[in-house]
Amino acid sequence: MNSEKVSQTGLRERIGFAIKKIGGQKAASLALGISTRSISSYMTGDAEPKLLMSQRLAELADVSLDWLATGEGMPEKDNLDEMVKDIKVDADLMAEIVKVVNEYLDSLDRELPPEKLGKIYAYLYNYCHKDEPVRRDNIISLIDIAG
Repeated sequence: MNSEKVSQTGLRERIGFAIKKIGGQKAASLALGISTRSISSYMTGDAEPKLLMSQRLAELADVSLDWLATGEGMPEKDNLDEMVKDIKVDADLMAEIVKVVNEYLDSLDRELPPEKLGKIYAYLYNYCHKDEPVRRDNIISLIDIAG
């Protein structure tokens, strides 16, 4: 099987996935304002939707246009709030930690590599999460230890 055919098969599957998310061929037809015959031809690979139709299909199905067109990445849109909604992190606490760390590093005119910053943030989050306030002296000590 050549790569073009494999690519087409993936596209048909992604279009089918999007159409099912909308509610099926009839619902997609009504929502997109096109015939069920056109929807069917997209799903069988006999026709490809134009860019505008692909954009509308992706929007209605709440999937990423990049994923729909190429198959790369995740089908879900890059919606940061949705991506982090189930993560059990106190975003306000994390923001306060990042703010204090960045302010201190800025006052020293100093940068740390991402690996060290990540470890500092993780340590401070675990420490502060135990009902301890974010204390500047703890952060300063930790940054000094990190080098």
